[in-house]
Amino acid sequence: MSVEPDGRSMRERMLAGDLYLADDPELGEESRPIVIGDNVWLGSGAIVLPGVTIGENTVVGAGAVVPRDLPPNVVAVGNPARVVRTLEPGTA
Repeated sequence: MSVEPDGRSMRERMLAGDLYLADDPELGEESRPIVIGDNVWLGSGAIVLPGVTIGENTVVGAGAVVPRDLPPNVVAVGNPARVVRTLEPGTA
């Protein structure tokens, strides 16, 4: 998981337990970095696949599988995760 160049830490992100972030370097060619924006909430049991970027102020529902990038300011749920709502900036 990347940390922004300005040095911000995970304090700006809400990560529930039982997450699976598939960016392990031991996966070889399948290993691509996962980028999680500011003020992102990942629900319990969410799975984020390699190379995915999750935009700022996005909420990912519990148990969702995220195989592709999610834009900023949305709520995404399901398997595969799909956007079900767009949020006004600053409401996530």
